[in-house]
Amino acid sequence: MMLVTSRRMMIGVVVLLMVVMLPQWINESREQEVPSLNAEQIESLRVEYPLYNQMPPLYDGRLPSFEEIVHRSESLVLAEVVQALSDTEFVLSNPLADNPEWNEKKTRLGLEDAVLAYERYELSVIRFIAGKEIEGRFILLSLPWNSGYEPQYKPGMKVILPLGPESGDRAGMYSTSKFGFFYVIDDTNVLTAVEHSSIDRWNGEPVSKVIQAIQEMKKT
Repeated sequence: MMLVTSRRMMIGVVVLLMVVMLPQWINESREQEVPSLNAEQIESLRVEYPLYNQMPPLYDGRLPSFEEIVHRSESLVLAEVVQALSDTEFVLSNPLADNPEWNEKKTRLGLEDAVLAYERYELSVIRFIAGKEIEGRFILLSLPWNSGYEPQYKPGMKVILPLGPESGDRAGMYSTSKFGFFYVIDDTNVLTAVEHSSIDRWNGEPVSKVIQAIQEMKKT
């Protein structure tokens, strides 16, 4: 009798494991079946998901690698664009703000604080990938002079983003870099936004493969 009971318990455990693990096995199997996009597919998709290889005229520096962006980023997420928000202005932080001599000179000369206008976008996290965990919705900032030099954020668009925290009046908001940016195509594959030797290998690859690579990079 005890033997029959043990067998029944064992069968019950096996059935329970199958119920719990089957969805995961199915998802993993589907991810493994996703093929990379070929050159012809990538070229046709570029009409809707263009490259932004040029840098703004005022940019003067070395182009960062994908790995550098991953390591510098506070968080990396797969997110969906919810909406474009109204542009807003922020006063640039001034290290002399608490200096009495500077404030006296500022008043005497009628100087004003430097102000920058930012474009704002609301995004919703679909999946946290690596770094400091972030969930729910967040605000992404972009400077107007980057317009035409980085991807445009359209409602419903899904992307993989590296995120860097803003400070001062912009605390709680984020900025990003196109050198770690991926368009997500039909929830299966990604396209890069730039051509660069450090990121080209991931162009057209399955989403799951890119996410795994980012997680591995972030560990090192």
